[in-house]
Amino acid sequence: GGPADVNAGLPAAVGVRDRFRVVEADDPFAVGVLLVETGEGGLMRRWLQGAAAVHLAGVGGTEPAARFLPDELRRERNAMRRRLRERFATDGPVTLAPPLARALDLLTRCRAALGVEEPLQHLAPAAGAPPSRYQLSLGIDVRLPTVAVLDQLVEAAQSPPRSAGRDPEVAAILADLAPVARAADPTGAWLLRACGLRTVHPVAPTRLYLSHLPTGGLRIDRVDDGGRQIRLRAQVGAPGDEQSHAALERAVSGAVAALAGEVALRRSEDPAAVWAAARTPTAATNEVLRAVPLPVADTTTVAARLGRIAPALHATLTLDEATSADVVAGRVRAIAMLRRIVDELVERRIVSILPVVTTDGRVHLVAGVVGLPWAGINGHEHRVAGFRWSVVPLVGVAATITPTGSEAEMSGNGHGLWAVVVHAAVRGELTDPYEMRVELPTGATLRPDQYEFVLNLLDHAHPAGVEVNTFRLRRRHVDLSGNGEPDPLDPTLARSYRPFRRPR
Repeated sequence: GGPADVNAGLPAAVGVRDRFRVVEADDPFAVGVLLVETGEGGLMRRWLQGAAAVHLAGVGGTEPAARFLPDELRRERNAMRRRLRERFATDGPVTLAPPLARALDLLTRCRAALGVEEPLQHLAPAAGAPPSRYQLSLGIDVRLPTVAVLDQLVEAAQSPPRSAGRDPEVAAILADLAPVARAADPTGAWLLRACGLRTVHPVAPTRLYLSHLPTGGLRIDRVDDGGRQIRLRAQVGAPGDEQSHAALERAVSGAVAALAGEVALRRSEDPAAVWAAARTPTAATNEVLRAVPLPVADTTTVAARLGRIAPALHATLTLDEATSADVVAGRVRAIAMLRRIVDELVERRIVSILPVVTTDGRVHLVAGVVGLPWAGINGHEHRVAGFRWSVVPLVGVAATITPTGSEAEMSGNGHGLWAVVVHAAVRGELTDPYEMRVELPTGATLRPDQYEFVLNLLDHAHPAGVEVNTFRLRRRHVDLSGNGEPDPLDPTLARSYRPFRRPR
């Protein structure tokens, strides 16, 4: 049956009528590589020149004669170089990793088949751009297509021209395209990703970073003074804002948009001023906070404690005047609204939420992608971001790397060149590897006995080695009071249920 049909499986035996949805698609890991050199200098430049001569593709020209390639492959690559020269505008010599060159070639062919004659404009890396994105020619910057071009692509993709059939590869892609209107996709990522560009990351209002690797906004920077002890920092920047955390920006903007019309939630532009004005909540306010539940604490020292956490890892959201007044006065109706706000933030993987009441009677929520003072991990139960560091020697002896979250220290002896590789797990709307998520439609509720039955069923039937994520069930679908409204389970009860089949 369909998603809207009545549940006909085992849960129907205890009166569950809504069908469950299982999500198994994973968020991809972001990958970044930074070349690090120690010693006299010049080694990295020579190594990159050798890599370009042996491996990299160019725009225009022909494959070097010294490359041992089958004749057919050489003809294909030379034809690709010619097409890129005709449809890819550059200000100078450009080298590309072969998979990136193929993706860009396919993109320019698809654009031409859809009637776009304007060439794709390459841009040199901007001043201050992270070397990790460009050193190995694994990604490039291009100019954002104009509004007219984006609209033309969307319109033409609705009914691909027959002339595309002369290029079978292009015809196959155009046949499966799902064009997205410019208002919903202002970068044209629907076409870029279909051509094999897994990263479409805005780095400026008119500049896109493209790569065939799932790099996203990951950047790796060297932050030491050039000595033997090398300090490195990784960060996943938000689209268009390299200094912000991608997961935080996505969560906050998504929650504010989802709550528009219900509560005017505004992001503070001066969070330090908000924290400095914090006062001790009244007993009535604390009753509302406990019912949500949110931490109850004397936050008058919040400025000093939050000031020790990187600004990119949290945001301060201000509730509108009416909602703030309800919370401060301890009105019961404030509980439902606060729960609604918290649910939207947690749904988008905010892991910590701290309420702050200020002297002007306004209520603020500090939302973090790391644990916050007094709150700890009281939102989403999984870390939003994680980093795995490794180092590969290219020239010289092996080096050691000691990671601490998003930062690492590397020790290299003498003159050498190493590739520092970072895999970043940035959680979005999908699942982790070896995880499945179970969901119900919005508004569906489970009685406590139905909830226990479902958890026992999942515990018995889930694949070995796979985690079953029931966070949304526990947070949004369990009706403890019998009034038809969901009651978020207290974290201390979230994993408690009676096992129906006991060990013998």
